[in-house]
Amino acid sequence: MQIIDYLTAALVLITAIYAYLTYKMVRTSEASVEAVREQSEVILRPYVTISPFVRPHTSLLYLRIENTGKAATEDLRLSMDKDFFRFGEANQPARNLRMMKVFVEPIKSFPPGGKLIFALCQGFVIFAKNADQAVIPT
Repeated sequence: MQIIDYLTAALVLITAIYAYLTYKMVRTSEASVEAVREQSEVILRPYVTISPFVRPHTSLLYLRIENTGKAATEDLRLSMDKDFFRFGEANQPARNLRMMKVFVEPIKSFPPGGKLIFALCQGFVIFAKNADQAVIPT
């Protein structure tokens, strides 16, 4: 009878070790599933980039707003903290970039790969020594 008691104790110990290792594997797989979920969210989310650029073979500066992510943005709000009159035309309020509809009202949906491009001014006008910073700030 004594040998059966030893075998039963060994079986209980092996079962306990097996249960513990299974528990650790499940916990590890839950953590890795959460990590994969977070990575997927980062990969699939929208990314809105704003960048100035120069059109090749010209002196014109442009402003590009683009969704470089994989999903559409919802209720995108863009704003400017200073007035910028396109091509330095301060006498025409419609040329004020800050007051354009895209910078005043929210955009309901901005698709992936969507771009908004605005012509600003010639570089030599913006960076001129006598440039009016209230009209065309650098």
